[in-house]
Amino acid sequence: MISWAAIVIGLLTSFCFTDLRSSSVIESEVCPALFLLFVFYLIVRITFSLDRREGAGGGMVAGVYVLGDSSHAGGGADSCGSSDGGCSGS
Repeated sequence: MISWAAIVIGLLTSFCFTDLRSSSVIESEVCPALFLLFVFYLIVRITFSLDRREGAGGGMVAGVYVLGDSSHAGGGADSCGSSDGGCSGS
């Protein structure tokens, strides 16, 4: 994951080099696009960090954010993988 500092530095740098009236493609198109990408990524990052603080049960599994309770990844209704409500042998 990109750290918070990298997001803020990228956001500020792309904002400083943005000039919509410039004849340079970098200043008039690339930097504004990068600025919007950094803003979008910042909003997503804040949203997911707030969800984790509020106990939404989401998290990161294999590099992908998942929402909800991931403790029952075995496929069943309980931690043993069956939906009958109990584990055999316990």
